[in-house]
Amino acid sequence: MSVLAVCSAATLARAVEKDEPVDFSRDIRPLMSNACYTCHGPSVSARVTDLRLDLVDGIDVELGSGEQLVVPGNAAE
Repeated sequence: MSVLAVCSAATLARAVEKDEPVDFSRDIRPLMSNACYTCHGPSVSARVTDLRLDLVDGIDVELGSGEQLVVPGNAAE
């Protein structure tokens, strides 16, 4: 499980406990900025793969397993 998945799960659990909606800018973006953007962000010299998480088009990719990283409109997938 990725760092993002673990952190996101913890953030979602806290939001559910507080009965608050998760806010991307407040709850998710800081996690991604701290844990993901160094290797998967805008810096060409620091990026370790073609996977970019700072752009919408960057997450619309097929993984080596053949699965989509993000399936728009399907939170379960």
